[in-house]
Amino acid sequence: MRRSLLAILLTLPALFSGVWLGLSEDPFDRVAKRLDRSVVRIFVVGPQGAASGTGFVISRDGLAVTNFHVVQAYQDGSWSIVVADRVAGKEHRRPAELVQAFPGEDFAVLRVEGLDRPPVTFANLGDHELTKGLEVFAIGFPGAADRLGPVDEASFVRGAISRTFSGPWAEGAPTIQIIQHSAQTNPGNSGGPMIDWCGYVVGINSQREAHIVFGPGGIPLVADPIQGVFYASSAEVLTGKLRQSKIAFERAKDRCGSGLIGALRRGPDNILAIGAIMLSITSLGLLYRPRAVVQVVVYCGDVVGACAQAIERAVRNIRSNRKDKHEISVTAGQAAPKPERKTEA
Repeated sequence: MRRSLLAILLTLPALFSGVWLGLSEDPFDRVAKRLDRSVVRIFVVGPQGAASGTGFVISRDGLAVTNFHVVQAYQDGSWSIVVADRVAGKEHRRPAELVQAFPGEDFAVLRVEGLDRPPVTFANLGDHELTKGLEVFAIGFPGAADRLGPVDEASFVRGAISRTFSGPWAEGAPTIQIIQHSAQTNPGNSGGPMIDWCGYVVGINSQREAHIVFGPGGIPLVADPIQGVFYASSAEVLTGKLRQSKIAFERAKDRCGSGLIGALRRGPDNILAIGAIMLSITSLGLLYRPRAVVQVVVYCGDVVGACAQAIERAVRNIRSNRKDKHEISVTAGQAAPKPERKTEA
């Protein structure tokens, strides 16, 4: 009786930890809050008005990257580039200058005066292949979102990679790796990062598919019946250009993990919860040794709650069958085989 009570007490931390992990903050919420500080809105202002796009910080000395087509008018000489610094009001926009341009690949590197933001981390795509169906997130400042008031926080959109292929952005441009994806992007998103759920940059949003209808007199009337077809350049193309230009950037040392490794990335509180589950499993094994051989094989995957359920079933089977001296094997989601004598689990 005393041993059974102790077993229940040892199981409680695992059960509470499983509930905590199930109810805890979505791991991407933390990534979104962190990345929101690294993404900036870019305005190009000139005599004919203003246009906007998105950029992201790549170093702490004020360097940011965007699409070249976002700032192309700057080369005219009568246009200027300014960057919004998350504070409402035009008086807080910081001046920027074009440092390096890669027109063919559609990249531009800017230096923003007084900008102090954390840099992004690029994915190590040599080890992390961009496979079909991989979940990605597009970050940027779509201009349409200004309708109800100026936007100073980036929008996050979820999607997945549809395919990757090699091709040019335009006739005569160099061939690069292009990612087709389903994360909706609109005018104003150009130059923004596309990230995986660890927050690593895997691409730079550049284009979307649109159907253009020409009206009377050859006037272009833009219609947009095409949905779910958006394009980004692979981050490997950009990092290769930055490396050639000797521009420093941060790159992930490992892959974006999933399952247990992904859970460990969620934060110290979740690491403690996983530690409590593992400690409960180990303690239960030591408690019933050597009277019974207890083997708890837990494959958590993305559903950590299965761990607590497997432990609970293991304890019930131990209590009901310990007199029979049978070995018990438990896997997550499946009860252990029972002795021939019928006993309720």
